[in-house]
This record gives sequence, structure tokens and C-alpha cells, in this order.
Amino acid sequence: MKTNLIYMQCLFSLIAVMGSADDLVLTGVISAGSMDIVELYTPIDIPDLGRYRIEVTNTGVSNLVKTFRFIPEFFIPAGSFIYVSKRSTLSGFFGCYTVFFYKTSSISFVGDDEAVTIYKDGKVHDRYGDIVEVSSSPQYSWNYRMGWAHRKNNTGPDGDFVERNWDSHASVFSNTNDNWHDSNLPYPLATFGKHFVY
Repeated sequence: MKTNLIYMQCLFSLIAVMGSADDLVLTGVISAGSMDIVELYTPIDIPDLGRYRIEVTNTGVSNLVKTFRFIPEFFIPAGSFIYVSKRSTLSGFFGCYTVFFYKTSSISFVGDDEAVTIYKDGKVHDRYGDIVEVSSSPQYSWNYRMGWAHRKNNTGPDGDFVERNWDSHASVFSNTNDNWHDSNLPYPLATFGKHFVY
């Protein structure tokens, strides 16, 4: 699978507060029309990002799994936010931030009730959403259709899905949204474990 790693550089200010002391954490899932995005955070240095992979599983079709593997032996410093999306760039949607950005067609939310799982060394490390084998899924409480889910501070990684550790909001974007600020409830971008200052 071809992977593109892109760096975006801009000035921003972050004031650190107490956060998770564990390694790679799944902090957000965003579905805004064609903008399907996964946000991750590194509370500590990650010497080898290749130990992790992302799987997107369509609820109700447990055999429909899309997988993204990170570059082996790639170092990510502590305090970094990582964004993974099928889009070629997120600069128009997010504006400019210093982030690690990976492009992959594997991050695509068809029904917006897909579970997103982070694996480390082949074992479940963190997850958003339940993988439920049903032929016709109901409206789940964690649904993020045309919206987003964001991890609460001082939680994670959880292993399996712990819904109380997340805030989720559906139907906050329209198909015409081209900026994360344009929703009626903007995603709290790059704020896990920190206080964001514009």
C-alpha cells in the first residue's frame, strides 16, 4: 500500500496540562462529508510507529475491514498529533498546524458507524466504536455521522471501546463544510491533554 507522509508547518501555541502517560492514543474520529479523518496523540516518544496499525470495521459487516499500517521504524516525538485521512491534504479543512499527516484510502467511513481500532504488535490497543455483527444496524449512541467523536482528557488507551471516555456528536457538519470551524459544533482540534490557545 502506498503511503504519503506530509508535514504542515504553522505557528500555534499549546499549554500542556496533565494528560495520559501511556503510548499512542486514539483521540478523535471525524466524518465531514468527504473528510474522513482519524486523530492520534503521542504522550511519549514513539520510537517505532510501525508497531501500530489502524483498522476500520463496518458495523454489521464484520468481514469488511480496511487496514492501514504505519511506516516501520519511524520515530514520532512526544506531544505530537497524527492525522490519517484519504484526502490528499487537510490544510484547507483544518488550516495550518504542525502535524504528522498520512494519506491512505483505508480511512473511509461509509455509514459513519464504523469502529476504528488501533493495534499494537498485533493486539487491540485502543478503539472507538463497537464491532457488532448485525445485518441492519440500529442508530448507535456512539454514532458520528456527519460529525465527530473526541476522547476525554486523562483517558486512554483503553484497549476495547469505553464509551464513557468519549464525547460524540452527529449531524454537526453539512456536505458543504470546507472548514472545521464551519460546523455548528467545531471539532476540538489538537486539544487532547492540552489547553489550546489561538
